[in-house]
Amino acid sequence: MNWALTYRCNHSCRYCGVSDNKTVELSTREAISAIDEMRDCGTRKIHFTGGEPLVREDFPLLLDYCRKKGISMSVNSNGALVRQGIKSLRGIDGLSLSLDGPQEIHDAVRGEGSYYEVMEAVKYAKENNVKIRFTTVLSKLNLSSVDFILNKAEELNTVVIFQPAQKFLLETRKINPIAASIAEYRNVISRLIEKKRKNRFIGNSLSGLRHLYHWPSLTRISCANALIICRIEPSGEIYGCADFKDRPSGIKIQETGFKKAFNNLVPLTCNECWCASYTELNCLFSGKPDSIFNLKKLF
Repeated sequence: MNWALTYRCNHSCRYCGVSDNKTVELSTREAISAIDEMRDCGTRKIHFTGGEPLVREDFPLLLDYCRKKGISMSVNSNGALVRQGIKSLRGIDGLSLSLDGPQEIHDAVRGEGSYYEVMEAVKYAKENNVKIRFTTVLSKLNLSSVDFILNKAEELNTVVIFQPAQKFLLETRKINPIAASIAEYRNVISRLIEKKRKNRFIGNSLSGLRHLYHWPSLTRISCANALIICRIEPSGEIYGCADFKDRPSGIKIQETGFKKAFNNLVPLTCNECWCASYTELNCLFSGKPDSIFNLKKLF
C-alpha cells in the first residue's frame, strides 16, 4: 500500500507540484477505518508518503494504530519534521529521506536549510534506531553529485536509490524546468550500473537500473499495480499506482469500503515506470533474481 496522506508540504521542491493540489483529506476516523479494512484484506505493508506525511497532526496516532494491527510501515519524508516526530517513528521498517547532493545543490533543489534538516533527521533517526535510506531524484542540477551522494551513504552506512526527475512537475502537467537531458542522465545511470557490482550502497537492483536507463522512452515492464500494490490519495481515491491519476477511478475507499474499492481496480500498464520504488516492486513481481536478492537492502 502506497498511501499519500496529504498533499500539504513544508517544502517547495523545484521538480514537484504536489502542494498545489487542494483536496479534503480523509479524517482520522476514516483513515483508521481504512486501516481496519486493509488488515482484514491481508495488507502487510503501508508506505506513507505525501506531500509530507509528518505535517498531519494525527500521523503518530495512525502509525500507532498500524502497529496494533500488525502492519509494517515505512515513511517518506523531507526530514524537516523528523526531530519533532521521532518518538512516533520508532519501530517503523524504515525512513526514506530525500538527498540530492551537497548542501549548495540540495538547498538549490529543496530550499535553503533543507540539507541541514536532512542531516539532523539522520542524526535523530540513528539515535532512536530508526533505519534510514536516501532517495535521490536525478535532475540537471545534481548529475555531477552522484559520487558525493554515494560517499555520504557509505559514511552513514545506508543505501541510496536513484530515479529521474520526470518531464512534468509531480502531480501536474507543467513542464519540469530541472529535468535532465536524456544523454547526460543515461550517462549517469550507465556509471551506476558499472558501479553496482562493487558498491553495496546503491539501493537499486541491476534490473531496476537497466529499466530506469531508458527514461523517458516507453519501456515495457511487468506491472503489479492493482494486483499486489495500490495507491491511496489524500481524498480517499484509490488507484493501481500514482501514474494513473489522470484516469479518475471514481472510487473512494470511505464510500465503498477498501475491499470493494480495491477489487474494482483494473490492472493497467503504462510502460513509464520511473519511480524507483515501483520499479523495484515490478522487477520483484517479474521474478528477476537480482532484484530479489537486492530486496534486503531496501528496509
